[in-house]
Amino acid sequence: MDYHPTKRLVLFGHHFAAIAGPGPLVGPVLAAQWGYLPGFIWIVIGACLAGRSHDFVVLWASVRQDSLSLPRLARLNIGPVAGMTTSVATLFIIVCTLASVGIVVVNALAESAWGMFTILVTIPARC
Repeated sequence: MDYHPTKRLVLFGHHFAAIAGPGPLVGPVLAAQWGYLPGFIWIVIGACLAGRSHDFVVLWASVRQDSLSLPRLARLNIGPVAGMTTSVATLFIIVCTLASVGIVVVNALAESAWGMFTILVTIPARC
C-alpha cells in the first residue's frame, strides 16, 4: 500500500528520520578510521546536506503525486516499461545496498574500535 493518511507534522518529521541507507552508516564508520574529523565531516556533509536534499526531493515528488512510490511515479509519468524497470532497479539496488552495507560494516568493526564508537554515538543522535 503506497498511501497512509497522516498529519503534516508527522510527514515532516519522517523526512528527517528517513535517511537510513549506506551513506549515514558506512560513511562515518569508514571515515572514523582516520579520526574524529573525517567522520564528523561525513555526517555533516553526507547525511545532513546531501542526504537531506535527496530525500526531500523524493518526498516532495511523492507528496505532489498523491503519495505514490517511485516505481509508480515512473509508470505514471513515463510509461509502463519505465515503471517495471524502476521496480526491478529499486529491488536490485536495495539487495546490493544491504549486502554491501553488511560486508563493509562487519569488516570495519572487526578492525577498528573507532567504527564501533561512531555507531554507538550516531544511533542515539539519529533517534
